[in-house]
Amino acid sequence: ERAAGDRFALVAFAGEARPLVPLTRDLRSFGEIVAATVALSVRRGGTDLGAALEAAREMLGGRPGAVVLLTDGEDLDGRGLAAARACREHGIAVHAVGYGTARGAKIPWDGAFVTDGRGNEVVSTLDPASLRRIADAAGGAVREAGALVDLYEDEILPSARESDASRERRRK
Repeated sequence: ERAAGDRFALVAFAGEARPLVPLTRDLRSFGEIVAATVALSVRRGGTDLGAALEAAREMLGGRPGAVVLLTDGEDLDGRGLAAARACREHGIAVHAVGYGTARGAKIPWDGAFVTDGRGNEVVSTLDPASLRRIADAAGGAVREAGALVDLYEDEILPSARESDASRERRRK
C-alpha cells in the first residue's frame, strides 16, 4: 500500500529461478500471485541465490532498481556473491531479508515437511553472514523477516528519490 505507483516483479527460486510476475504497477494482482506462490513453485530443490539475482536483474531490463531477496541466506551453488556484484554494476541494490533461525528448522508443507530427492526432510538454516556479504556487495541493506515496510521506507524509497533527483538534474 505504501508503494503505490512503484513497479514490482516476482522471482521464485530454490535450486533454479523462475520469474512469476513481470514488472507491474498492478499491486492487487501482484499480491494475489504472491499469496498463491508456494514452496514448490520451482521444480529443482536447493538454493541458488545467483540464479535468483540474475533473473531479477534480467527482469529490470538493464534499468537501475532494487531487489529484495527473501531468503535464509544459504547459497548452495555459491553464485550469489558474484551475481550481487553484477547487480551493483548495473545500478541495482540488493537488499536481503533473512528468514529462519541459526539452529535451523524443517520446512512445513501441506501437513508434512519438504523433502529432498532422497526423501530426507530439508532443514533450512539462517546464514546472516551470507546475507550481509550479498547486501554489502550490491550496496544494499539487511533486515530481519517482518521488516519489509522499514526496508522500503529506510532504504528503497530514499534511494529512488535520490535517483529521481539525479535524473532531473541531468535533464536541466
